[in-house]
Amino acid sequence: MRRRVWAMAALVMFVLAGCAEPVAGNGSPDPAWPPPLTAAQAIGGDFATIEYCSLADEEPLATFAQPITALDAMKGCGIGFVEGSPPIGLYIGRLYDFRKPQQYRREQVPRAGLPFGVRQEGQQRPGLCRRFVVFADEIALESRASERTGEGAPPNPAELCAAADAGVTSMVKNINERSVRHWQFGERSWAPLQACGFAPDDVVTQRAGLPHGTKGTLDPSRHACEWGDPESGALVTFDFSFGATYGAPLETIAGRGATVSVAPNQYRSVCTVVIYHIRAPTKKELSETAEVIVAFSEPGRGVEACAAARDIAAAAFPLLPPT
Repeated sequence: MRRRVWAMAALVMFVLAGCAEPVAGNGSPDPAWPPPLTAAQAIGGDFATIEYCSLADEEPLATFAQPITALDAMKGCGIGFVEGSPPIGLYIGRLYDFRKPQQYRREQVPRAGLPFGVRQEGQQRPGLCRRFVVFADEIALESRASERTGEGAPPNPAELCAAADAGVTSMVKNINERSVRHWQFGERSWAPLQACGFAPDDVVTQRAGLPHGTKGTLDPSRHACEWGDPESGALVTFDFSFGATYGAPLETIAGRGATVSVAPNQYRSVCTVVIYHIRAPTKKELSETAEVIVAFSEPGRGVEACAAARDIAAAAFPLLPPT
């Protein structure tokens, strides 16, 4: 009996030793296992030409509320919902590069059904819920739901995040179906320009009260340059977009006709200065625009924000190619 036990023990040791032997091969990954998805692969083209409203799909958006409008911009898509739904504006598609230092506080928001190597992060503030679809190369697509001030009872945080989640579902659906489209811009378009080449850093920091030496950060689409962050006091943006005047009165800034507007917002102060360029390649009659946006983290500073935005625009707009 004892011999049989020792024989069995020897056999087990032999098998285990055999399992520990190195296996021949080059260690190549299984070709059936997909590589982590990068933003470049997901978008399928130049970040500067993305038609962001091609990421909007009625069916997933309707899980929150029936969408009725989709307004193209150079770096995102604004979506409006049917009357009677919570007063929320949804903006999908804005690109961020999370390899660069970011002051946005984010947290992991687990989500099933994302492509391999892709994760979701999020951020919540009063009147705002953001979701970021972060690809393997640390480029992120944003779905941002914000309160539309003055349009009824304010939405609760759960409603805001439900809208942002519906935006993510829409974006992922169109990425999976490879239905992302791209614009064809004309020869005189401002779209190929890099937005960080116009507003001088020293003028921006001085007028917005940002720390000396703050440099503008270019977003992956190259359509937006940002200084600061609203969570730390001020955010200044110079960007290229699409827009319509809608009969807004014009004032002259640096020899160009511009509109100046303060956004109704009970949480912060936001002023935008816009000038208009050639016709945009959109179905709706929009123009290409250049914009200076100054946002202060406190409400009630709209006049101050507009004074800063005008001065920054006066320094930046003369550097643009002629209209």
